Amino acid sequence: MDTASPPASASGRSIGLRNWRVRSKLIAVLVIPAVAFLVLASFGIGALVGNAQAFEEGRRLAELGRQVTALVHELQTERDLSATFTSSGDKGVGKALSEQQPRVDRAAAAYQEAEAELYDDLGDRIQSRFDAVRAGLADLAALRESTRAASISGRAAAAEYSRIIDRLLDVNTE
Repeated sequence: MDTASPPASASGRSIGLRNWRVRSKLIAVLVIPAVAFLVLASFGIGALVGNAQAFEEGRRLAELGRQVTALVHELQTERDLSATFTSSGDKGVGKALSEQQPRVDRAAAAYQEAEAELYDDLGDRIQSRFDAVRAGLADLAALRESTRAASISGRAAAAEYSRIIDRLLDVNTE
């Protein structure tokens, strides 16, 4: 019996890498690990893409929160000026109110831009809150006109502004 020969399979062929062609050995040594690496790397890339999407959504939510805060601040100032102007009719307060309203308009435009990016991505609950804020901002021009014409009391004007502000704070809470 020849002890140097490799064990034979049932078909009489030798088993093992020794008898493979060089090309087959290179494929086994290079391609199989490369394919395994690519499969494992694709799982890692998928996780990174998921993280990037989550970070982007977080960034957009933070931007919305920043815009809500800025708009609430500007609306509170306009509310206070409107209530004071309606109650007193002071021309100096009227001038300050006229200067404040464009600030509110800019803050509202920035809010609406940040909100528009998120509107379709969030559920019905937050969309209804966005819709309530939109309605309040749409009513702002009529509220301003009523304040200028003094056809509304200072207390009623403050209550209407507060209603819009409360809706914005609800969005921020969500």
